[in-house]
Order: sequence, then C-alpha cells, then structure tokens
Amino acid sequence: MLEIIAFCCGALVMVLEMVGARVLAPHVGTSAVVWTSLIGVVLACLAVGAWLGGRLADRHLPVLP
Repeated sequence: MLEIIAFCCGALVMVLEMVGARVLAPHVGTSAVVWTSLIGVVLACLAVGAWLGGRLADRHLPVLP
C-alpha cells in the first residue's frame, strides 16, 4: 500500500508542476529557464517538507523496552 501512495504522490507533484508552468506561461513564457526554476522550487519545497516532517517525527520517539 505504501508503494501505491508514494507513486500517487509523485504523480500528483508532477501534475502540479505542469499546472504551475501553465499558470506562469502567460506572464514569463515557457523557456527552459522557467521550467528549471519551477522544478528547482518544487524540489526545494519537497526537501524542506521532508526535513520538517523528520524533525516532527523524531520529536516524540517511542521508548522501547
């Protein structure tokens, strides 16, 4: 089940990147620089979210006997 959820989340992120490019296209165009910047921002947000999620998950570690 986890593999299916991870696949769907990855696909959703790619869909959001394409939607973001379509929203930005009338204002800044669709050049390689725009795509690169958009992908960079998405990857940076994913990295920050993973880091914050890891910090929150490690805040309350279970005590094992």
